[in-house]
Amino acid sequence: MKQERWRSGSVEVFEDYWRNIENHQRTRYSEGDIPRYDEYTLYLFNTLVEEFVRCDGPCLAVELGCGRGDTSLFFAKRGWQMVLLEISQLALDIAKRNFLEEDVSCLQVRAELDRAPFDESKFDVVMSFGVLEHFEEPVQPLREMVRILKPGGN
Repeated sequence: MKQERWRSGSVEVFEDYWRNIENHQRTRYSEGDIPRYDEYTLYLFNTLVEEFVRCDGPCLAVELGCGRGDTSLFFAKRGWQMVLLEISQLALDIAKRNFLEEDVSCLQVRAELDRAPFDESKFDVVMSFGVLEHFEEPVQPLREMVRILKPGGN
């Protein structure tokens, strides 16, 4: 039996997810007093990524399947130039609001990960968290990640 369409990245299913998400899940996490366990684990995860990913000079990074933009916001606040790619316009709207609340800028792109609208070797860092499991065949999204990553990038 064929898997549900959401596994292939259905726009409708993702839009429905973001439309129905609880309000407290729409807001960014904070780095001060972190009130929820999921916020704390995300903070720890981002600091771990920060330890392993280094850029010489200004860092141009893309988060593929950015959702509400938590990870991108974390790195944008550290001086990285962030590009957010997401299939859901609702998720991008939530991310935009979260970035505006922090007075941080980013470029948002609505597109599908397996057809990323970027030049080859564009980014110093290409990241995605919790996205590949939505593809029945993740080979093409992985190819896109490699294609848009600069040689020697992270």
